[in-house]
Amino acid sequence: MTTVIARDVRRSPIHAWPQAHAAGWTASANGAIPSAFNATVPQGRQLMLSDRSLRQRFGCKGPTAEHWLRGAGLPPPAGANRWYRLPGGEFVGRLATSEFLVEALGPDCSTVVNARSRCEASDRASGVIPIARQDLVIELTGSRLIGGLRELCSVDFAPIVAVSSSTDGPVILTSMIGVPVVAVAWLRGGAPVVTLWIDPSFAHYFWTTLLQVAADAGSGAAP
Repeated sequence: MTTVIARDVRRSPIHAWPQAHAAGWTASANGAIPSAFNATVPQGRQLMLSDRSLRQRFGCKGPTAEHWLRGAGLPPPAGANRWYRLPGGEFVGRLATSEFLVEALGPDCSTVVNARSRCEASDRASGVIPIARQDLVIELTGSRLIGGLRELCSVDFAPIVAVSSSTDGPVILTSMIGVPVVAVAWLRGGAPVVTLWIDPSFAHYFWTTLLQVAADAGSGAAP
């Protein structure tokens, strides 16, 4: 029988950076997050970046992974490189055709945590291969979002935003500043948001480089 474990307290790949620069902290479902940054950190509304790495997530692949996710209440979107958000707030992305990224976007992360526990258990379903997801996750917003991304990436996100909504859209596999990223665009209150998933081994370089780009655009980090 599979044992469902409790939600873990996650740690961001850039944990040391907010420890050095936060001016205040607030509790979240997955651990403390900065509520403000000190005056040495560039800030503003032109291009803002926020660390979302503490969200609960997992990945999986394999010949039965799609069927298994459906049984876990996390049905993947149809078609390659697509994502959508379930009514409970769970993000489910299909990377290419047979690899999946699942993340809890809302405060209730029990479905994601329980599914991850079953996926990683020694008696998991045959044909389901768990994938560790310790990504640096960055959320980009602001009035100069699209223009700022043009400085970082060869992909034009304007048409991607145009075909995305608050609940679904395409998944982009590309590179920014020389680092492979998984990217999605979505709408929040009618304004575009871009979320990036980055290999944690590049975390410090990626975060500090984007922070400099944001500073040059008259903006910076946001809680």
